[in-house]
Amino acid sequence: MTAPVDVARLAARLGLGLAEDDAAQLVDLLGELLSPLRYDATPTPPVRRTTAAAPAGDPYNAVVRWCEAAPSADGALSGVRLSVKDSVSVAGVPLTCGSALLQGYVPERDSAVTERILRAGGTIVAITNMDDLAASADGSTSVYGPTLNPFDPARLAGGSSGGAAASLFLGGVDAAIGTDQGGSARVPASWCGVVGLKPTRGLIPYDGIVGTDRLLDHVGILGRDLSTVSRVLAATAGPRPAAVSTPVGDVRLGLLRESLSPGLGVEPAVVAAIEQLVARLQQAGARVEHVSVPVHLQTAEVEAALSVEGMRALLSGGGNAPGWQSRSWPTLASALEAGIGARAARLSPHVKTAALMGAVLEERFRGEHYAHARRRCAGIAEDYDRALRDVDALLLPATPTTAQPHSAGGSLEDVVLRGWAPMANTAQFNVSGHPAISLPLCEVAGLPLGAMLVGRRDEDERLLAIASSIEQTLGWSPAPPDHGRMEGRNA
Repeated sequence: MTAPVDVARLAARLGLGLAEDDAAQLVDLLGELLSPLRYDATPTPPVRRTTAAAPAGDPYNAVVRWCEAAPSADGALSGVRLSVKDSVSVAGVPLTCGSALLQGYVPERDSAVTERILRAGGTIVAITNMDDLAASADGSTSVYGPTLNPFDPARLAGGSSGGAAASLFLGGVDAAIGTDQGGSARVPASWCGVVGLKPTRGLIPYDGIVGTDRLLDHVGILGRDLSTVSRVLAATAGPRPAAVSTPVGDVRLGLLRESLSPGLGVEPAVVAAIEQLVARLQQAGARVEHVSVPVHLQTAEVEAALSVEGMRALLSGGGNAPGWQSRSWPTLASALEAGIGARAARLSPHVKTAALMGAVLEERFRGEHYAHARRRCAGIAEDYDRALRDVDALLLPATPTTAQPHSAGGSLEDVVLRGWAPMANTAQFNVSGHPAISLPLCEVAGLPLGAMLVGRRDEDERLLAIASSIEQTLGWSPAPPDHGRMEGRNA
């Protein structure tokens, strides 16, 4: 250690009440104890991969850079071209998390999901736009500018994986890897009219992906159809039991009453669209009944406590929180430290608000608030488990509204709340860990609205089988826009 420790300042910050003489003595003691600390700073040999700037022909601002990470073997994803979110490490390709903080950072190792895609024969062709450090769900806050909606470019694509969803409308992208901390894959899937899956927590490893709290962090898979999404899940999750075909007439769905509540900001037109879907499902032979999970209306506070303390930890701990069972990421920590020192003022209002909320909670409660939130998670998951005992899946609107207009107006409070509002029905299942999938089954005034199915934990294949039977029976709605390039879309 080369610089002396300001013991008095640190002691005051921690409330330790050190006497002046003790503080003076600890300067030398801490210097002695800390000086032997070393780590292996030998750099990992760089991986060379071809990258190119995003082309002018991307009307949605979906792609921040094109690349080519070639497969290491033939396999289940041979011939499949994938985009990955700008928070997912692809060695040798810049990673910026849509943020000013990480400009110029190039990871030296692939994430676990990148490795699995390449081993399965897939090719990674693009890095997609995202909200600044994944702290918003509307698609408006990236340092590269907002991601626009393919159905109406005057509206937003949703977030934080908005670029993942919009990239599916560009030629040359068959499937997309996003992330989902509170709805970040399912919200843009709903607004952009594509399939968006959040698997059971932990089914796909999160190693090598910038996140906030490992309880909330999930890899997301987006695609134009369920067959492609299922192929990507099988390749990235490892061996799983085969799904059993389930005709729509054998499906039992529970319409979650609380998910239609005006208190969540659910618009009347969204309720009407879901009711029309229920009628179509019943005509096809499905059994749909109302179920109630009151905690659905109370889970936002738990997710908020976890996510804001997670954001504080990300910025202060460099993305390497103690206790994570994953590979450490020293270069990310140093890149974040440099970015915070030079460019923190350029962070979005959503990141600043979350980080400050986390700092206030840490200062006032010293982790107690976070601990209470973590303790409530198991009970919340059990409430949803009970609701799923008598039905095959829960049914609810993925988002409380359709895609919102792109507008830079409003107060800071308006901007922040507008960016978090789309997660009103999705964040609950990040807390509970249940698999959830947004399906393009509804429309409101010509705009897509996702219907979300939530399945039993660790029964992802069963959930996909149910969704597939609905896809084959009802098809997707609305039809893709004429200016999109949606080859093979089931209209």
